[in-house]
Amino acid sequence: MIESHHFSLEYLGLHVLPDVEGKDLVKLPQSPALWLSGVNNDGLERVVNVVTSLICDKQCNSLLFPRSNLTPEGVQTLVLKLSDAKIQMKRKCYMHVICPTLTHPEQIELIKLASSRLQCTLFFNDARSIW
Repeated sequence: MIESHHFSLEYLGLHVLPDVEGKDLVKLPQSPALWLSGVNNDGLERVVNVVTSLICDKQCNSLLFPRSNLTPEGVQTLVLKLSDAKIQMKRKCYMHVICPTLTHPEQIELIKLASSRLQCTLFFNDARSIW
């Protein structure tokens, strides 16, 4: 006899590859943590489209950008584009980016921007530690 059990999903993580577009996705019943790999400054609109296509309540768990190559200007634009799309991070969630040319003063300013616009903690990682 098969019994029916109700369960709740506590965590959902989804890795979105570089060739996946937002139009190819459907909203998920629960907002996932998203890994969007291969992002550079030219792919920021795609990031916003993917995020808004997947999340159901305009709140995202964590955003991580492995195998990416963003400049400080790209990180700033990413934060502003997500904010303009009314995306916010859920409480105690974070965003991880790889930005190899970042200076310490730029890091401080970008952390402040992400905190004020997305209500999240922004971390800068190297390629090995983002997974």
